[in-house]
Amino acid sequence: DDFPNPALSARARPQKEHGAPLQFRTVKAWMPSAECAKPQRRRVTIPTQPHRQRNALGAARPVREAATEVRTLRRKAQQLQTMRRAEERDVAAFNEERQQSL
Repeated sequence: DDFPNPALSARARPQKEHGAPLQFRTVKAWMPSAECAKPQRRRVTIPTQPHRQRNALGAARPVREAATEVRTLRRKAQQLQTMRRAEERDVAAFNEERQQSL
């Protein structure tokens, strides 16, 4: 098997041109790992031709996007929480004042 890396999808496997073997090089990229939930920096074997590298690393791309999405969602949740707390404080203060005035 001349394609050692199982992390790449079958779709990303480069084809041979006219029977000539492709040259590969190994880079580090964020890849999904089967063992744990978070992506890890893995050594990935990709073709040396630049126009093919994008396909090979395409397997790594969705993971990074998912990570950023999770971060933004967490940040939004945090903002909502702070807003809710502020609102509750305001309401409590308002009720307190009404009690005093009665």
